Order: sequence, then structure tokens, then C-alpha cells
Amino acid sequence: MDKLLSVIVPIYNREKFLKRCIESILKQTYVNIELILVNDGSSDGSGKICDKYAASDLRVRVFHTNNKGSLSARSFGVSKARSEIITFVDSDDWIEEDMYFQMMNVFHLFEPDIISTGLNLGEELSTINEYDYFAEGLYDREKIVQDIVPFMMYHPHTKKRAITPSLCTKIMKKSLWEDVAKDINNHITYGEDAAITYICIAKARTVFFIQNAWYHYCVHNSSMIKSFNLDSFYKIKQFSDYMELKFKELGIWEKTWYQLKEYMKLFIVPAIEGVYGVELMPPQYQLPPELICKGCKVVIYGGGRVGKSYYTTCYNECDVNIVCWVDKNYEKLSESAYYIESPTRIRELDFDYVIVAIEDIKIVQFVKEELLKEGVSEEKIKWCKPIKIN
Repeated sequence: MDKLLSVIVPIYNREKFLKRCIESILKQTYVNIELILVNDGSSDGSGKICDKYAASDLRVRVFHTNNKGSLSARSFGVSKARSEIITFVDSDDWIEEDMYFQMMNVFHLFEPDIISTGLNLGEELSTINEYDYFAEGLYDREKIVQDIVPFMMYHPHTKKRAITPSLCTKIMKKSLWEDVAKDINNHITYGEDAAITYICIAKARTVFFIQNAWYHYCVHNSSMIKSFNLDSFYKIKQFSDYMELKFKELGIWEKTWYQLKEYMKLFIVPAIEGVYGVELMPPQYQLPPELICKGCKVVIYGGGRVGKSYYTTCYNECDVNIVCWVDKNYEKLSESAYYIESPTRIRELDFDYVIVAIEDIKIVQFVKEELLKEGVSEEKIKWCKPIKIN
């Protein structure tokens, strides 16, 4: 198990996160790697950080290029790879130390075209693991065509994508990447991982799925996934048109057209909400009656899905007075036309209860501690586990 693995990191202005990313790769228990850092025209200190690591570790190679986008940077990195096995890490993410040892052990045994693992969507106080739908093991060409391709972007049983699109949770053969990426539109910015991953899956001879999540995808305010504008709708259509073209070329359109349309909702729905502040399919949560009483004055803490559902219920159906709606991320949430204020406003308000509209118990505990620091008495803080009703 001594094959070289080429790890490619495209970088654009990620000075804040880059050291953590690079060190998580260099600390891998699988040491036979080369780390290719593609500094894609960064204007911050990212380039200097790259050069520093290249000077201290012979496994690190740095290339400074003009800014052409993530897809172009990845393809450039692949062209410089010395190995026939490649993988990727985004520069604001990090990986657990035995990720490549485990994945390369599988490659040593089976040499599949693609190895796919799960994804850890991690923030400071909350993590959610997302795994591929398919059972762990090796899938040959016949199983890929019959069992995987018809559901890879959308599975009717789970109503979710059956394979995580992230390239960073995949190890694949360089030749497969080059075959798929040679004619891709490098201007695709929405669905850029999916544009490679799902075409590679459709072309692969063998795929191995591992039911584990060693890769930590870090969501933060600067993530593209949280930023939408009017131009986003053109970019979303650009991705959709490309995928339709490739699926038709591969002769699998009849197996993929419906799942592609369902997959597009992952972009279209949040884009409409981000641009117009309108949520098309908001989840609804039952507002527990024990959290409110007739005529009381309440503050709702939490601007996420639970908070939006509670606010709507209180506003439309309950005889309560909503004094204020607060969230620590109020600035970002208010950009979507919601009038949400800073939790510090609580100091100035007269209220009976603060309803904590949050699911994750870790975050709830953090919020309670913050509220106590703001002088809110414990008996005024109300929370129970939200129950989804649609």
C-alpha cells in the first residue's frame, strides 16, 4: 500500500483557514502523498502561506496562477499531478488524520475508478454527517448502470441526493478526471463538483462506497452556498444545460432527466429565498403549547427554519405579542428581507419569555448561557425539542 496519492487544493483568498487545511493533509497517517497547492490569484496572504509550507516539506508543491476559478484551478492541479490517483481538498476545510490511510487501503485491495465517502457538514457548535445512500462495498459496471445512475442525484425514497457531489470526498483515477473534464465549461460556478462527480460516476467501470465521514466541510458566511444574486439564476441554468447535454451524450437521459430537475431545487429554492426573501417550501414545526400562554409577550431566538416556522405560527395563529425576533447571525439573515435583530436587544425589552427556536441541543445550551449572561432569568427561557410536521 505505497502508491503515491496526489492531493490538490485550489486556493483563493482563504488566509484565515488555509493553515488548518494544509496541516490536516500533512498530518495524514498515509504519508506517501504529494500536496499540490494552486494559488488561484489570491490577493491576501494565502500565497505566502503556501510558499512557507513548500519550503518546509518536500511533499508540497506550489503553483501561482491568475484567477480563473475553482474548476480551472483543479484541472491545472491535475495536470501537474505525478500520481495516477488524485483527490481534492477545499482550502477552508480539513480532514481527519486517517482518511487517506483508510481510502488507500481500499484502493490497494480493489483499485476502483472511484472511492466515495461521506461528508461532515461542520460548524462550531453543530455537525451533520451525510453519507452516500448505497451500501458499503464494490460496484461493477452493471450495478452502476442499473442501481446507481438512476438515483445518484435524487432518490425517491429519501428525497435526497444518493451520492454526495463533493469531489473532496472522492479518490479517483486521474485518467477518468481528464476524460470528463477535458470539455467542461470552466465558467460553471454552481454545481461545479456535481458537473464532474456525476459524469464520472456514469462513466466509471467500478465504484467503491465507504460509509464513513472523515472530511469536514465548513460552512461560514463567506461560503458561496449562502450567497445569491440575480446572476445566480443564469449560472444555475448554465449548470442544468451542461448536465442535460452530457447525460444525453452518454445515452442515459431517460434515467436522469427527472432526478436532474429535482436536484436543481437545491439551487433554485435557496436562490429565490436569498434574492427575494420568499421561501417556497418552508418546513413547519409544531409550536408546543407549553411554550406560550395567551396574551404573553415573547422574544423568538433563532432565525433558522425552526424560528421561521415558530414566528409564522405565533404571528398568524396565536394570541401572543412577538416583542422581537433575534439571532446571532442577524445581519446575514436580514439580507433576505427578514427583520431579525441582534440578541443584545434583549437587554432593552420587556417580555415574559424567550422561546429558543433551535433544534441542536449543543447550540441550545450555548444560547441559554448567553441569555443568562444578558441577565435573562432561567425560568424565562423556554425550549423543547422541535417536532417537524411536514
